[in-house]
Amino acid sequence: MKKVILLISFLIAFSQINSYAQGIYLKITPGYSTPTNMRSGFENYSIRYSYAISYVIEEHENINGGFGKGININGTIGYSKNKNLSFELESAFMRGLKFETTSRYIYYGSEDKFTSSYEAQLISFTPTMVLSTGQDKINAYMSNGLILGFPSVKRELVYNGYDGREEQLNIKYSTNLAKGLATKIRLESQLKNERIFFFAEISFTYLMYSPEKSEVTEYLIYGYDSTSVLNTSEKYTEYSDNFSVNYTIDEDTNQLIESYDRSKPYRAARIDMPFGNIRFNLGFKFKI
Repeated sequence: MKKVILLISFLIAFSQINSYAQGIYLKITPGYSTPTNMRSGFENYSIRYSYAISYVIEEHENINGGFGKGININGTIGYSKNKNLSFELESAFMRGLKFETTSRYIYYGSEDKFTSSYEAQLISFTPTMVLSTGQDKINAYMSNGLILGFPSVKRELVYNGYDGREEQLNIKYSTNLAKGLATKIRLESQLKNERIFFFAEISFTYLMYSPEKSEVTEYLIYGYDSTSVLNTSEKYTEYSDNFSVNYTIDEDTNQLIESYDRSKPYRAARIDMPFGNIRFNLGFKFKI
């Protein structure tokens, strides 16, 4: 008797799921994204000292690009309440393209050079409400939602000294969660199979990443691992909006020397890393 009751319950539950699934669909979307703000906030910098004619030239060059530029793969599950209203949950992975900045200090023919390479990844989840025109052949959609992102940024800082010295720092930035907004516009066309649709989509994402801390994961001198020589303040940095800096005065040179506890993470001003982008996606939708 119990088996019969369980079987009946299973059949009832399956029929409910099946009827509900009439409005469920899946989307697979590869695409490419480009930054919404081409002024990334990073720059190439150089300063030249000339002994012969006693002048200094300082140069700044803005770097076009940002962390929102790269290749992305999206997967979405959606539910159509009716032909004009749907709800979606998108999960996405973006691998950012690497970009570089340089700082050059040129002293009377010799040069110290710092090169920073940045590379980012982003895992995000975006619940959205989707409005549709409800047309049969070609349907237009517009959606808005909150994007919840888990960014990761890695920086490779290389120093090439005028005397041939080579050093490299590999730095990883981290935080708990980044939040933003996403708007999408989509055109969709049904294929011969009534359950398969092809679509083209453009999305606008605003997402600002502000890391809470960073860690030097590797320190190389002439290619040899020297991470163990770093103290806590050299290896770890914590970023905040409000902090104070203490200085002491060197009695011999009258120069200010920053005073801080080397056994604790170094404190620095919070920095912003823009992940906002425009995505261009082509993909397929499958009705279940």
